[in-house]
Amino acid sequence: MSTSSPTPVTAKPAGCDFRVVNLPPSGDEYEEIATLTTSGRAASDPDEFKSVVRVDVCRVGGDVVVTEINGNGRYVRGTVLRKRLPPAAPPPAAAP
Repeated sequence: MSTSSPTPVTAKPAGCDFRVVNLPPSGDEYEEIATLTTSGRAASDPDEFKSVVRVDVCRVGGDVVVTEINGNGRYVRGTVLRKRLPPAAPPPAAAP
């Protein structure tokens, strides 16, 4: 697995929940944080893929994994996304 976010990743609890999708969500609500492979344990369906990658996705704090399927219909790779943090609020204005 390789991480790709300039923002530090924050782990989620083991067994965290996340979505497995075949197309990335539209808009800019999510940011890419990692790319992972199944390390020779290619999965045959989304549920099996989720089980194979769960530890890594939770370790980097992922919310969504966009899958990549090989020519044999096996799930072999995923791009891990997390919800973007809201922008920091500006500091309150100083009293005159």
